[in-house]
Amino acid sequence: MLFYLVLLYQPPGPYSQFLEEFCVFISDLTIYAERILILGDFNIHVNKPSDPLSKTSCLEILEIFGFTQHYRKPHTAMEIPLV
Repeated sequence: MLFYLVLLYQPPGPYSQFLEEFCVFISDLTIYAERILILGDFNIHVNKPSDPLSKTSCLEILEIFGFTQHYRKPHTAMEIPLV
């Protein structure tokens, strides 16, 4: 069984294009491997309700493809949980 380890970094700033590309990437990757671990810093603040792309789009993409976010504690100086 094939295992993929993915390391991603999304620089701070606009991320709508990142989400589109990430969705295509994940879609392609799930064809080749049943076991995938994604690590990295997406720089997306999932608890920022004023940003329509923040929580819904990123977490929806992960959920659609059966991924689970395991780290839920804030891990920044500002106590903000990130994806």
